[in-house]
Amino acid sequence: MKISKSIKEIQTLFIKNKINTKQTRSNLYLLRTLQIIEKVKTLYPSNNLRILDLGCGYGYNTRILSCLFPESKITGVDYGNDCKKAWDLIQKKGLKIKFINSDARKLPFNNNSFDIVISWGLLEHIGEEKINKITYKEKQLEEEKCVREVHRVLKPNGYFMLNYLPNKFSYIEFITNHFETYSHPKKFTKKEIYSLLKKNDFQLIDISRVHFLPSIYYVMGNVIGNIFNKYSKLINFLDKLLLYLPISFLAQDFEIVVKKENYLRKK
Repeated sequence: MKISKSIKEIQTLFIKNKINTKQTRSNLYLLRTLQIIEKVKTLYPSNNLRILDLGCGYGYNTRILSCLFPESKITGVDYGNDCKKAWDLIQKKGLKIKFINSDARKLPFNNNSFDIVISWGLLEHIGEEKINKITYKEKQLEEEKCVREVHRVLKPNGYFMLNYLPNKFSYIEFITNHFETYSHPKKFTKKEIYSLLKKNDFQLIDISRVHFLPSIYYVMGNVIGNIFNKYSKLINFLDKLLLYLPISFLAQDFEIVVKKENYLRKK
């Protein structure tokens, strides 16, 4: 997949302003973002969409979405104040992006507001602010609140795309946890995420294990990061081949696409 000049300019903007550089410097992460957005295009050939980037963080992927869907109205939502500098930087460009500080469990939108809701690592963080005080069952209830809110704000037959949802059996999560570097407190099994979405009236379209090789390789230092960046397309190709093997069970993440059913059961 070719990275266009306009997309590279977005990457350069974030790197130049030192915004989340371990992620934004990674060409492999960028390639994966573009592949996810290509899936959006297969769902919606139209460019005139209302898109919600839920858990948008610093707005890197939000900005890329706006570049590839220039006629669409895009809203980024995240909870916390550390993203404001990056949001202000993006909005100075006069783009059709609106950023809102809000909890994903209580969204400030009307029913049936968006054609598609997309997340790039969200559910595993829901309830994380009280992770040491919350039981596993309580965590599930917090996740359900988020999923039900997504259902509410989606238009009839709208899509919810979940990306970078950590796999419980990921070898990378095992390694990072063993060496006491960052590991997601909550990880999912295929059965668990399917059950959560089906219970809350979403129809499963696709669920895949993805990302056998890590993309945030700059955590290993600039030398290794620059080498991996140079060969990012080859690494991306190798990564796809590895996912055809039985070891894909140990892949890092899940990618899920579900469709809103046009009713919501009373709980």
